[in-house]
Amino acid sequence: MVMVANACDRSFGLFSSRKNRLGIDLLVVATLDVSVKWLSVWFVYVKSRPLLLTVSCGGAAPPPLAGSAPGPRPATGGGIGCFEEELIELCIVAVDWEKAEEVSRFHRFIRPGEWDEKDAEMRQAFPPSCFAPTKALAFSDVLADLMDWLPNLLGVTLDEVMPEDFLWVSPRDWEIQNLLPRRCAYAGVDCGLQDFFLRRWCCLKDVFRQHFALPNEAAPNGLSAMARYLGQAPSDKAKRTFCMDENAIVVRVTLELARKGWKPTATAWRASVMAPTTFLLPRRGDVPAPEAERSGKRNFSQMEADPFSAGPPPSRPPQGPPGSSTGVIGATAKAAAKAKVVVPPWQLPQPLPKGPSMPFEAVD
Repeated sequence: MVMVANACDRSFGLFSSRKNRLGIDLLVVATLDVSVKWLSVWFVYVKSRPLLLTVSCGGAAPPPLAGSAPGPRPATGGGIGCFEEELIELCIVAVDWEKAEEVSRFHRFIRPGEWDEKDAEMRQAFPPSCFAPTKALAFSDVLADLMDWLPNLLGVTLDEVMPEDFLWVSPRDWEIQNLLPRRCAYAGVDCGLQDFFLRRWCCLKDVFRQHFALPNEAAPNGLSAMARYLGQAPSDKAKRTFCMDENAIVVRVTLELARKGWKPTATAWRASVMAPTTFLLPRRGDVPAPEAERSGKRNFSQMEADPFSAGPPPSRPPQGPPGSSTGVIGATAKAAAKAKVVVPPWQLPQPLPKGPSMPFEAVD
């Protein structure tokens, strides 16, 4: 139980070494009752389109910000490219936006792919006590369960599901734009299937900016700020995993937006997961002002292309500050003019060398 508590303190899945595999397996078993209680919502068929799928991912964190310290990130922060910090928990709640109600829940623990690829190597390196039967599923199995769950909610077969029938809702763009495609590519998921499911999504940050007509600096950036903006508590104080807690806030915010008349629309879309993403609103930090209103200075690319195209700036005679006359000389300038210039000794003219002390006689 101590190992389970320690793993809980690391927010589940952000573990630091392969030896903690037993702790993660035990934690999955210990949280199964929490998952069962959370999933105890019977699904109903939804007629409204699109069906909103609020998604939260556990076990991975967004990339580090620009300017952060290089090197490995701490165990509580996740990281890109580390097999021990990949997607290990997926939480989805289906929401009927016309009725503003929750209709079904989907939750799975995902087994890290490195465990399957290096299972024999890890069993040779560590004792059997480090391993236990895991309840987590492979990502391909989780995706298969998701493809069975979604058509049942829509009341159609899998072949009849269209990309316009559902819409992902996430607190950030990063989940659908980067994380899930990266995990699908790691698991060898077909690109056509990725393009079908991960083509468009709705980011709650952009929803607040668009629905409430808020500027970038006034729009709430985090989930807690979004909940407070809508007059809700940041958390319901329930005992769940971090991924479930985050998704609970996403659901409450989404339902409140639906009650306030929000009509879901995609805030980002792309032709395929490999194509560039088009956003409905300018990104935070972008300057949408036209070129005519911007500064006349050349940008970095122009300087690199032809740094001397504009030539040197014209020289101008020195001018004093506004309201001053060039004929007036300050006291400091007068004192400097009267000061005696001290010349270093080595710059003074040196005397010529003296002639011989004894006259010499000419020799025939």
